[in-house]
Amino acid sequence: MKETTLRGLLADSRDGEWGKGEFAQGRLEMRVIRGTDFPDIRQGEFGNVPVRYLEQKHADRKRVQLDDILIETAGGTADRPTGRTARVTQRVIDELGSNITCASFARFLRIDRDQADPHFIFWLLQYHYTQGHLRQFHLQHTGVARFQFTTFADTFPLLLPSRDEQCRIASILGAYDELVEVNRRRISLLKEAGRRVFDQAIAAHANNEGKDTSVSELIERTLGGDWGNDTETPGEPCEVRAIRGTDFRRIEAGDFTTAPTRYISQRSFDRRVLRPFDLVVENSINAKSRNAGTPLFISAGIIDALGGAVVATSFCRQLRCESAEAALVLFHFMDRIHSNNEIQQFQVVAANGIANFQSEDFMRRASVPLSQDRIHAVGKSLAPFSATIFQQQIFNLIRQRDLLLPRLLSGRLSVASAERELEAVA
Repeated sequence: MKETTLRGLLADSRDGEWGKGEFAQGRLEMRVIRGTDFPDIRQGEFGNVPVRYLEQKHADRKRVQLDDILIETAGGTADRPTGRTARVTQRVIDELGSNITCASFARFLRIDRDQADPHFIFWLLQYHYTQGHLRQFHLQHTGVARFQFTTFADTFPLLLPSRDEQCRIASILGAYDELVEVNRRRISLLKEAGRRVFDQAIAAHANNEGKDTSVSELIERTLGGDWGNDTETPGEPCEVRAIRGTDFRRIEAGDFTTAPTRYISQRSFDRRVLRPFDLVVENSINAKSRNAGTPLFISAGIIDALGGAVVATSFCRQLRCESAEAALVLFHFMDRIHSNNEIQQFQVVAANGIANFQSEDFMRRASVPLSQDRIHAVGKSLAPFSATIFQQQIFNLIRQRDLLLPRLLSGRLSVASAERELEAVA
């Protein structure tokens, strides 16, 4: 093992740039990756990465390249300190284009390939972050928390195995990410197939001129969520995982790590704990980001992956349908009108820009364009397009990768053993 510092491995490193919100002469359009985008781009979600406009001189100096590592140097929270990282992969470039930089609360790290394998260094930094070794460089003032990058880069010891082992370790961990991506593509294909089946059912209903079914006929009950407390108290002893609107896309993609652990009262637990075939609807959201009313279909696999005791948070609403088939139809209906913006008629945007979904108005006025006697049959036809099995596979792959990471990089597991484990799941 060779001991070095990050500084000794860098070919280049620069702070990011936020730029301006509007175009002007001499400015170049760039996609600017923020720390809040790091989890999304690792999951193949690029829609929220903002477009900004940078002066040409800044764009030329701060444009990131393939295999650059991005590190968050400001922001963070008490339970998510600064120092987390993301990697500029070929897919990031394919999706965002060649004009990419990171925001001013981050910086890029360009590893000298003569000194180390960049992909390995990304995993090494991931290891030290997840193990809490970088928390010592997280400085929390009364304002924004900052990562002491200079001190970290100059003093923190990094142990490097041989170049061959670096490449093998990076290849193993990268292979898990590739398997995750394959399953996420399968989820997307299933979702699109389910949408087509639902659209065909609606088209057939329109041709037959049947009577629509009121949403209220499908729903057995609706209830607001509970945020609870971040610590156990005598009045709030029940530990749960709480689903927020910001967790929806990640849960659908098989990432169950972001839903926080909270504590609620026994009474609230008894009333609100989620069951398979419940729907959770995002009640409140910044109207500039998306419409309110995004639905999440709760499967047995999701509940199991989140530990068994799961609730919606107070900015969400739980809908419980009269049958599993009704739940599948309602989910696809809400997904459809959310995608085509028809759901806007059921939201009210406050003066502060927050959009609030009006669930009572939705239940009173909305109708599914299917006759009541077709709900069961259409629901059954949608069941095969559930992504539960792939969500579970992603959950298992991420868990296995994250268990391998500290064992590999601490030397507790040999590279050859890790390669055999990978062969067993590939």
